[in-house]
Amino acid sequence: MHVKAAKLKLRLPTTESLKDKRCILKSLLARTKQEHHIAISEVGLMDNIREAVLGLALVCNDARLNESILSKVISAIEKHPEIEIETEQIEEIRNMCCELIE
Repeated sequence: MHVKAAKLKLRLPTTESLKDKRCILKSLLARTKQEHHIAISEVGLMDNIREAVLGLALVCNDARLNESILSKVISAIEKHPEIEIETEQIEEIRNMCCELIE
């Protein structure tokens, strides 16, 4: 089992209110979940109008597939016209083993 986690700090320079921010992020999160089947959520700076922190997680049996999916997600977010990625932290959890107990 291969697990990847990422934390992205975003800038939303055009937002004028928390309502604007929530609308942009809600759309982004729903589309990302639907298209890429990953866990993604706003995890920080929730009361800041022009910044946000997203947490992402993927679990897969193929490390290369995890890397590919995460790259596609980050690329899609970078292409969003109202969002800029300030920083990204990516972590891989290795040697995680699952055993069934009978």
